[in-house]
Amino acid sequence: MALIDCPGCNQKISDKARVCPKCGYKREENEVDKIEDKRICEECGTTIGVGINECPNCGNPIVIKQDSPQKVEVTRIQFPQVNKKTKSIIGIAIAVLVIVILGTFLVVSQVNKRNAEKNAEEYAQNLDLVTYGMLSGAADAETVSNLTRSVWYNSIYQESDETTDKYTKNKRGNFYDDFNTALGNLFSDSDFMIKVKAIKDNQTVINNLMKQMADPPEGFEDAYLVLKDYYDAYYEFTTIAISPTGSLQTFTENMNQADADVLKYYNTMKLYLD
Repeated sequence: MALIDCPGCNQKISDKARVCPKCGYKREENEVDKIEDKRICEECGTTIGVGINECPNCGNPIVIKQDSPQKVEVTRIQFPQVNKKTKSIIGIAIAVLVIVILGTFLVVSQVNKRNAEKNAEEYAQNLDLVTYGMLSGAADAETVSNLTRSVWYNSIYQESDETTDKYTKNKRGNFYDDFNTALGNLFSDSDFMIKVKAIKDNQTVINNLMKQMADPPEGFEDAYLVLKDYYDAYYEFTTIAISPTGSLQTFTENMNQADADVLKYYNTMKLYLD
C-alpha cells in the first residue's frame, strides 16, 4: 500500500481508499486500481494526484514513474534421486562397456600385430626371391655379354676360336670384313637368342617383384634402399647384354663396371637376408 494525494484536497490518503477521509472526495474505481500511474515531482519529491499536471508544492511539471517489474526468483531445479539399485545397474553397464572397449582394442591390436608379422614375413621372402633372381639374371647377362665381346674382338682382330669362328668366319674359313656381320650372326643364332630371351623374361619378373617391394614394412627400410641400388646395377648389366651399343671398348668398360656393381650390391644385400 502507498500514500497518494487526494484529487480533491491534495492531502495524503491511501491509494486503496474509496473516499477521502478529509474532504469526502469520492474516487472513481479506475482511479483506485490505476496505481501504475504514480506522478512524482522531480524537484521536491512530492507525490502528485491523478489528473494534476503540476506539482502543487513547487510548480514543477510532473514525471510519470512506472512500477518496477516484479522480481521473479528461479528456484533450484530438483533432479530425481537415483536409488541404489539403479546406481548398481549403471555401474555394471559402464563396467561392461569398458570391458567391451578394452576387448575390442586388444583384438584389433592382435590382428594388426599378426598382419604386420605376416607382411614382414612375406616381404622377407620376396626380398630373398628378388635378390637371388637378379643374381641369376646377372649371371646369364655375364655369359651373353662375354660371348658378344669375344665375337666382337675376334672379328676385329681376326683371332680364331672354336667358340666364335662360326660367327666371325664365312664358310671358306675367312674372317668377315665387317664385325657387324659377325655380331649379326651371333644375334641370329637360335641357341644364343634363347639365352637373350631368358634375360628379358628375368627382367620382367624382377620388375614386377620390385613394384611389390616399393612399400617396405617397418625394419626393412634400409634393405630396400640397398635393393634399389642393386636393381639399378642389375638392370644396367642385363640391358648391356641384350642390347650391345657403342664401340668394343665402351661396351667392354660398361659391361665390366655393371658386373662389378652387381657383385658389390649383392654382397651388401646378403647382410639383410635370413
